[in-house]
Amino acid sequence: MSVWAVSRSNRLLQNFRLGGEGLILAMYEYLEVTLSTTFRFLEGQTDSHPLHP
Repeated sequence: MSVWAVSRSNRLLQNFRLGGEGLILAMYEYLEVTLSTTFRFLEGQTDSHPLHP
């Protein structure tokens, strides 16, 4: 687990303790990061795909 991921999960925990709005923001941020990481991974996969022109 990278330092970046650890610091991010620590921030998520802090937001979680705030509850309410902080929790919503934390969940949104988590989803955003997960999606962007997934898309980056998928882009990397298609770039290295042998059938890709």
